[in-house]
Amino acid sequence: MYPATQPVDEQVLDSDHDDPQAVALVVLGLGLFLALRGERRPGILLIGIDGADWDVLDPLIEKGRLPNLAQLKREGVSGPLMTLRDIPLSPVIWTSIATGKGPDQHGITWFLVDTPDGQRIPVRSYNRKVQALWNILAEHERRPAFVGWWATAPAEDVGEGVIASDALGFHGFGRTGQGLPDEEKVHPSELYAELSVLVPPVQQIDYSYGKRFFHLSADEYYRAAFSPSRASRLDPNNPIHLFQEYTATTLGYTAIARRLLEARELDLLGVYYESSDSMSHLFMKYAPPRQEWIEPAEYERFKDVVDEYYVIIDEQVGALLADVPADWGVIVVSDHGFRIGASRPKSVATVDMQGAHLDHEPEGIFVARGPHFRRGASLEGASVLDVTPTLLHALDLPVARDMAGRVLADLFAEGELEARPIRYVESYESAAATARRGALSKTESGFEADEAMAALTALGYAGDEAVGGKPGAETESMSSPEVHNNLGRIHLSKGELDAAVAEFEKALRLSPDNPEALTNIGVVRLAQGRKDLALRAFTQALQSNPNNVGALVQIAEIKKSQNDLAGAEAFYRQALAIDARLPDPYLGLGDALLRQGKVQEAKKIFVQAIELDPLLAIAHYDLGVAHEELGEHAKAKTAYEKALALAPEHPETLNNLGDYALKEGRIDDALGHFQRAAKVSPFHMQSRFNVGAVLLLKRDFEGAVRWLEEAAALEPDQEVVQDRLAQAYWQKGELVEARRRYEMQVRVFPASPNPCVQLARLSKLEKKDEETLAWIRNAVQRGGPPVAQALRQDALFLGLDFEKILGLSGEPGGKTER
Repeated sequence: MYPATQPVDEQVLDSDHDDPQAVALVVLGLGLFLALRGERRPGILLIGIDGADWDVLDPLIEKGRLPNLAQLKREGVSGPLMTLRDIPLSPVIWTSIATGKGPDQHGITWFLVDTPDGQRIPVRSYNRKVQALWNILAEHERRPAFVGWWATAPAEDVGEGVIASDALGFHGFGRTGQGLPDEEKVHPSELYAELSVLVPPVQQIDYSYGKRFFHLSADEYYRAAFSPSRASRLDPNNPIHLFQEYTATTLGYTAIARRLLEARELDLLGVYYESSDSMSHLFMKYAPPRQEWIEPAEYERFKDVVDEYYVIIDEQVGALLADVPADWGVIVVSDHGFRIGASRPKSVATVDMQGAHLDHEPEGIFVARGPHFRRGASLEGASVLDVTPTLLHALDLPVARDMAGRVLADLFAEGELEARPIRYVESYESAAATARRGALSKTESGFEADEAMAALTALGYAGDEAVGGKPGAETESMSSPEVHNNLGRIHLSKGELDAAVAEFEKALRLSPDNPEALTNIGVVRLAQGRKDLALRAFTQALQSNPNNVGALVQIAEIKKSQNDLAGAEAFYRQALAIDARLPDPYLGLGDALLRQGKVQEAKKIFVQAIELDPLLAIAHYDLGVAHEELGEHAKAKTAYEKALALAPEHPETLNNLGDYALKEGRIDDALGHFQRAAKVSPFHMQSRFNVGAVLLLKRDFEGAVRWLEEAAALEPDQEVVQDRLAQAYWQKGELVEARRRYEMQVRVFPASPNPCVQLARLSKLEKKDEETLAWIRNAVQRGGPPVAQALRQDALFLGLDFEKILGLSGEPGGKTER
């Protein structure tokens, strides 16, 4: 028996075994093992709730308003689920959840792609480069069914399984199935007529349904709601229209899933609800407690929308639970969390133009209940990349070694992994699988791309920089500039600069003079130390689009690095005049103002950045620096503490709080802060210097030397570091090394009198009178009368004849004064 964590690969029999009877027993045992392995395990219901967050759900659970999620949590295993940080977009993350691979592997990096003839369409299943759960299960003669999952249209052939693709409902940018042949929206295609009618018409979401969410009169609701008698199309900037779209889709997907459970034998059913995230983007800003910039009347109308929507989601979960077989496992996941309370970013618009990523939290939810899972337990350290490997193992299938995720071993009940050890295959990818995806139809027309872009912009996922490709532009397959820009950013985050440039250049081939791609190339050139090429790229971006905020901010950063603070300030202000929604330009402007001594103005700018994003740790840190410059030390300390709570590993914050502790006489607390800073930042000189300086105070000379040596190795041109290191050697009793260090400082810092003074002190202690006198002369020549006066008062040098030492003319610059 293998231990629980031991993966079991394909077993290989030795055909040359000496004992035929033993061979027969081994073969018999293997046959029994394979027979047991072939037993079909109970199925699993996988529910995706976009944007769900325990901080939102738990208060509702405590109030008894989410009984179904409460039951799953109580009877199963639950915890946070870490999202992807590179590209925090729904199609990207949900594809990772379904593949166990990151966007650099699966290739889905945005909402839309461009066709060679210049159309812009939703990201499709054939844009995915790798096998998804439904492909893997179908190849192993299992029966998957997926409803509404991102990027599942055109529906792939999954054998006896079913794909009811996202083309049947609405996403954040409208109905994705526009222009796609009906027979490609569902597999098997003959189910289209039966399943598509289960998604209700948008106008069916009327006041009788909407009144539980909105505090509006019937007349107010119907004036805002969509009706074909008043408009030919839905308005992406009308939140009631969007509510109707999302709700119709949610109810429809539940109805489709229930129909499939009723009519078919399944091994895995995946159902995805995007609406929870979209409704949160629209209405979380109105949730209690009321934010000061939200009008009271608007607050009263919309304050309960998000909570009520999660009640509806819980009802959908309950409906599905009622229909799944009793022995099935149930797993519920979200792709990320959502900000609530005081952490919400400032947004005054009814439809949020802020930028969707600012609304998100990195931790979503995970909960699993079933006969093979633990009961009433918690789970830590899970990632969205772990969902597919865990599901594969739960369904008794091997995990691919080329998946980025892992099996969540702590999820399973005691003895489960011993009874069924984790098995592996190298990969599920193959040329045949790639060819099957490539064979899916790519001929479609009629998708309303402009309407889709308007809807994405309304939700904060797109802006003026989202420029589609041009007809006839060079393209290897259906793609888009955004796809390549996002892939390039992933490479850039990994330090893969050449690969990043290659992707940005692909974006330019699709969309010549694309300002976002040019700006990204400029960022790479900066990383390569080529400011000249970077500035050229940023300038080109501005020539393409004078309102390109990213290029303006980058030029401002270059000017700031060149100490052209007034120029940097001007460019930051230009960027904010164009778009004052995001906090980063405020941080840059505040820093430029602070360096110019405009501290009060800088403080106001940092406060504005915090209003836009209360969880931005660096803004609180910068505000603390401004307070400190103004002598407002209590406020500075409070700001640093807030920054540290948000970013516990920010070395500058730890150092500044350590400095306050040192000033307050809390030496051990100070040392703790400095040591934490040094631990989290291996190349941070200041923290190492601070640790060494405090250890010197505590007379731990051995430790002081070690830490100060590290600081000096990082920044050897810092005089205070070299001086304190020499002091440490002196205190340690290594006078030869101390002398060597001071002599080095004499050469490296020719204007400084300090090393000469210290060498004079060393020489005096060693009774080297001539050397003492010579070093005193050197010190006074470098430092003038103030140094001479200080030396006269130094007890070590009392009794020396300074007139003789310095000559009858006295010190440089005037007569010696007693």
